[in-house]
Amino acid sequence: FKTGQEKTLGQMTAYPACSLARQSRTFVYSFLLCGPNARILRAGHAGTIVTRAFDVTTEEGPQYFCEFLRRFRHATPAQRGHDLSHRSATRAEEAHFRRLIASNLQLKMPPGATDEDIEKEFARHYKTVYVAKVKVYNEEKPIETLVEVPLNTPNYSVGRGTRGFWAAAKGTADEKWRCYFLKDTWRTVASSLPTEGENHSRLGKSSYIPTLRAHGDVYADDTNLERDGVWPEELECSQ
Repeated sequence: FKTGQEKTLGQMTAYPACSLARQSRTFVYSFLLCGPNARILRAGHAGTIVTRAFDVTTEEGPQYFCEFLRRFRHATPAQRGHDLSHRSATRAEEAHFRRLIASNLQLKMPPGATDEDIEKEFARHYKTVYVAKVKVYNEEKPIETLVEVPLNTPNYSVGRGTRGFWAAAKGTADEKWRCYFLKDTWRTVASSLPTEGENHSRLGKSSYIPTLRAHGDVYADDTNLERDGVWPEELECSQ
C-alpha cells in the first residue's frame, strides 16, 4: 500500500505529465496544498521548479496566492506555458485534413477491409475541432503542416516527451498534399549531440525505417521565453 506522501508525489507528477502530453504546452503551473502549507510548482520537460512552502493561514500567506494570480492574469500566453508553435486550424483546413486522412486510410487498409473497419480506423486519427497547424522546419523553408491528436503520448513530464502524429503537408518538390508521420520530441540543446534528423539519416535506408522528408528545430514566431522573463527551458523541441 502506498503512503500518503507517495500518493501526493504521484499526483504531483501525473497531472503535469498528462497536461504536457495531451496539450500543446511548454510548461504547466500548479498548486500544492498540504494542510496549511502551500507551494507553487512549474513543471516542464526540463524538470519542476518548486517554491518554498508558505502558510496560507497567516496574514502574509494569501498575499503570495493573490500576487501570483495577479501576475498570471497579465501574463502572455507564452508566459502561461502555451506552445505558440501550435495554431488552431481553420474550418476549411480541418475539412481538407479530414479528406486527406480518409483517402490515405482507404489506400493503406488491407484487402477485404469493410467500411466499418475503415470507420473505426478513421475514428482513431480524426476528432473534430482538434486539428492544429504547425510548422516543420527543414533546411530550405518552414513547411506548414496539419496535425491531429497524437497517436502516442508519454507517461512522464521530464525528458524528451516524444509524441507521434498523423500529419498532412505539401510536398517539397511538387507542392502536392500528402499524408506523413510527424515525430515531435524535445531534445537536449548541445552542439556535441546530433539532431533527430541526423540520427535518422545515420540509420541508412531500410524497409523498416520511414523515409525522412524534413527535420529541424521548432521556433515559435512571436515568443521568446527567456526575453519574456520566464525561466528558459533546457530542452528544445525538434521534429
